[in-house]
Amino acid sequence: MNGPMDGRVTLRDIAKRTGYHYSTVSLAMRDDPRIQPETRATIRRIAEELNYRPDPMLARLAAYRRRVPGLVDPLRIAYLINWPSHEQWRSEHCEVRFFAGAKKRAEELGYQLEEVWPRELKLSGRRLGSILLTRNYDGLLVSHTPKARGHLTLDWSKLCAVKIGHSLVYPRLACVENDQYRIMQLAVRTLRRKGYRRIGLALRASQDELLNHMFRACYLVETSRPRVFEPLPPLVTARWDEATFQKWYHRYRPEVVLSVHLKVLDWLRRMKLRVPEQVGFVDLDCADQSGARAGIYQHHEQVGALALETLEYLIQRNHRGIPAIPQLTILEGTWIDGATLRDHWVRKSSRSR
Repeated sequence: MNGPMDGRVTLRDIAKRTGYHYSTVSLAMRDDPRIQPETRATIRRIAEELNYRPDPMLARLAAYRRRVPGLVDPLRIAYLINWPSHEQWRSEHCEVRFFAGAKKRAEELGYQLEEVWPRELKLSGRRLGSILLTRNYDGLLVSHTPKARGHLTLDWSKLCAVKIGHSLVYPRLACVENDQYRIMQLAVRTLRRKGYRRIGLALRASQDELLNHMFRACYLVETSRPRVFEPLPPLVTARWDEATFQKWYHRYRPEVVLSVHLKVLDWLRRMKLRVPEQVGFVDLDCADQSGARAGIYQHHEQVGALALETLEYLIQRNHRGIPAIPQLTILEGTWIDGATLRDHWVRKSSRSR
């Protein structure tokens, strides 16, 4: 028989035609590196001749079997936490929430998510790669790194991997992150509707770089309209202390300050400024949804969960290595009204300022 077979073609049909074992055919169709490239090419060529198409119902059955305890051993995914210590990592609420969201989704899908700490264990790239392969992880989820422009050197050809956030610049993996540009846009446009016109942005320079400059870029674009706002230069500085902030504030007198640093709110109050009567404050990464602070809730748990789902997609299709065109998935934030902002800002005269 030289043409396509009658009825639905299965992997066993391909095995019969090629002479390879069913398991070899199954691995080859998932591009498993354990199968020689020539063998994979031969099997895929025969599969195409037979007009083979994967059965989505079987894939769903396999996913169901993973979710039911006792049917099969759970697949294992490594969650790479590239922070110096547990204490520093746990002090960042977004990092803890990324992991919590990923872990919850992993359990729902029948995977076992395990923490790996290369910096705390002082592992070299070669040693880390050896550990990942020895432990036979099915996938690798790379957490946000504490510093921008991070690099991670591994043998990526054997790994299905996804990263959270842009702080890891090499390799360019599939990425899931918060949409920081739209988050800033939402904040500025909400403030506009509330009557604020002199909007200030205060960020530590390292945080600005960690966020790929998205906050500052959007802030400058959104506040550049002179008939709508009175543009102010943002405070983005490596010298991040109270004296530097006070000097900037007294020079430009913003009506409201946007930041991810809660120290800014403390500094405003220590300057004897009444919040929100004299100046407003917006927390651009507001984990507290009680209304104690106005700001943006960034849904970090959902980011972690979506990163896990993206990784599962790669695992199911055995997409290993650094992708030619990395996929980027971004999640928007949600505005939270809070006590650090007035519902309607009554503008003072320029003389009184």
